[in-house]
Amino acid sequence: MPVSPSPSSSLRLAAALGLGLSLVLTGCGEDPNASSAAGSSSSEWASETNDSSSSASADRSADARESERAEDGRGDDVSEESARESEESARESEKAERAEKERQEREARKEQERETQARAEAKKSAAAEREAEQAEASRKAEASAAAERKAEQAAAQQREREAAEKKATEAKAAEQKTAEQAVATDAAQAAAPAPSQASAKPASPAYVDGERGIVVSVTDGDTLRIRINGVEERVRLLNIDTPETKHPSHGVQCLGPESTTALKSLVAPGQPVTLRYDKERRDRYDRVLAGVWAGDTFVNAEMARLGLGEPVIFQPNVRFYNEVHAAWQEAKAAGRGQFASGLGCTPGTESAPAQAAPAPQQFAAPASKPAAAPAPASKPAPAAGGSGPGAGNTATKTCPASHPVKANDNSGIYHLPHNQAYSQTNARNCYATAAAAQAAGYRAAKR
Repeated sequence: MPVSPSPSSSLRLAAALGLGLSLVLTGCGEDPNASSAAGSSSSEWASETNDSSSSASADRSADARESERAEDGRGDDVSEESARESEESARESEKAERAEKERQEREARKEQERETQARAEAKKSAAAEREAEQAEASRKAEASAAAERKAEQAAAQQREREAAEKKATEAKAAEQKTAEQAVATDAAQAAAPAPSQASAKPASPAYVDGERGIVVSVTDGDTLRIRINGVEERVRLLNIDTPETKHPSHGVQCLGPESTTALKSLVAPGQPVTLRYDKERRDRYDRVLAGVWAGDTFVNAEMARLGLGEPVIFQPNVRFYNEVHAAWQEAKAAGRGQFASGLGCTPGTESAPAQAAPAPQQFAAPASKPAAAPAPASKPAPAAGGSGPGAGNTATKTCPASHPVKANDNSGIYHLPHNQAYSQTNARNCYATAAAAQAAGYRAAKR
């Protein structure tokens, strides 16, 4: 701000101006008196001026002091103002510092929050990764366990198949062996004479009608082995005759294998069956003669219904003949088995049946004591000189003189009067000549 000149400075300036004026006047040639007067006046003026100057000086001193005081006051004011400004500046600075500190604190909190959030997200991500890893590990473990279970199941199934195949192979081998033994036994029995009463083996068990047994094996279409009360027996189906497959003299006949397969399908090894008997329960080869039921299926009749067997009578057993004959008629009407067109082989047994099938109404199923069946109407009595089969006296085992040749339909062997087993052979089938018996499919006895 501009500073005003003090009073003392103004007095000094005025004195200087007066002195300068007197000098100017002297230099211009003025009268000395005048000059003296002037000098006197000047002196007076100077004295006055000095007085004035003194007074002015005093005033200036006072003014100076006043000015100094004013300056001091102004200085104090300036100091106060500066102090206020300093205080204000300090407050502003402090406020700014606080604001900056608060800002920094906010930034720090935000940074801390961001770090906390980042840690939480990282933790969450890590947890998710762990869960994913655990889920993947669990999935792999389950897949591995499932694969192991599947492999174990496959291995178990393979073992079961192998065991079943082995069992089937063993059963087949045992069945084959049993069949071979049965054929050998049949052949040996056919070749050997019937045992005399004295040398006969102990009586076989007396079985009860309707008892149960377990199938062991199938020999052919009408013979099988059954375990009855713990005893394995050869069982011949009553009133049915099927083509041969294992007969020592007949060989394999037409539909023989098919009949064996059919019987196996009806009564498999291990299957329980029910047996019912007639008057004569065993034949000369000690085979049990029975009707066999597999559940509700009458096996004897079912073989005839398939066209794989013919109804026959082996006296005195006629109990199941009617049912077998009716089933055989069904097969004939339906063209099944031996009645099928385009068969490709000559059906039926090559030998004449044990007895030609009589009309079924001639026989009734026996009660507690069945009546003796009449001779079949279709079996003609032997005529003199005839060559066809005839029936002899089965009680005395004698054939008529016109038909002296005895033929055994079980063994397929015919016997002449001079043969060793002639007297023991049943007279059910009698032929006039050996040629007639051979033509019927029988072979000659060796002894």
